[in-house]
Amino acid sequence: STTWGRIFAVTALLLLVGSSAFAQLQSGNLFAKVTDEQGAALPGVTVTVSGNGAPQVQVTNAQGDARFLGLSPGTYALEAQLEGFSTLNYPSVSINVGRNTSLELTLSAAVEDVIFGCTNQAGEDNRNVARMAALLAGLPVTVPGQTVNRLCGSGLQAVISAAQAVRSGEGDLFIAGGVESMTRAPYVMLKSGSAWNRTPPPVADTTVGWRFTNPKMPKDWTIALGETAERVAAQYAVSRAEQDAFAVESQARAQAAMAGNAFLDELVPVELPDGKGGTTLFTRDEHPRAGVTLEALGRMKPAFLKEGTVTAGTSSGINDGAAALALMSEAGLTATGS
Repeated sequence: STTWGRIFAVTALLLLVGSSAFAQLQSGNLFAKVTDEQGAALPGVTVTVSGNGAPQVQVTNAQGDARFLGLSPGTYALEAQLEGFSTLNYPSVSINVGRNTSLELTLSAAVEDVIFGCTNQAGEDNRNVARMAALLAGLPVTVPGQTVNRLCGSGLQAVISAAQAVRSGEGDLFIAGGVESMTRAPYVMLKSGSAWNRTPPPVADTTVGWRFTNPKMPKDWTIALGETAERVAAQYAVSRAEQDAFAVESQARAQAAMAGNAFLDELVPVELPDGKGGTTLFTRDEHPRAGVTLEALGRMKPAFLKEGTVTAGTSSGINDGAAALALMSEAGLTATGS
């Protein structure tokens, strides 16, 4: 829920505002400021900030030395991170990262609806995760939320539905996206169909795939996703070599994008407990893997059919994640000065 709340809070609120004085720059609805322990400006120090939920702050001294820091909103003592900066020899150096709350309130009150795609909806996402995330993000209780389910296309369907609503004039600002927590998908148990039944009921893992299928459904229609991939590969003649090559290229592109900070302004680090009474920032996607090669993938066995072509290396992973977009009409953009 913390993740979802942050995503909405920062993704929905992307208006550009002006910069202010002394080592302070506003980006989107965020600002960062470096001061000494009395709150005074530091001569010869500049700061730039990019990103949304947890800004990436670059502090530069008069000599052009720069330090790149990822910080959530809050105030931090930075003696250690900025050690060696010739212009920062102060007893205490701090950086304050915050949000333009008046801007947030103005824009959040204008949201017509929050639309999110979610496939599972069986656990802590609690049936209507769109509404829950909007409330946890601090949007007004008057902003509604709806959750749509088109399985793997649920997030895209949410964006399509929001775009259609804008085009039809239902509102000027919508938040749309998708969310899934596969690692928290619960085990579920059927209720008995008869009173006082002592037979243990069926139990299913809701992480992925079918559960408790209607007996009228042909078994051929209720196969797992991996078997579906095998059928698609056979139907369209996609070879094992082609699948492996595609996977290697996909991983390589992901690594290049992360190394180049290609999506820096779109990624929101998540604050997590560190088990020691403090917190830590989760900042990097765990699924992309560095150093994936054709040789390594070629040694993997088929994962779903004995003579199949789909392996763990060419399959989707079990992941947790979320993404959101703000969709606005031209009139809405004009009214907010965006």
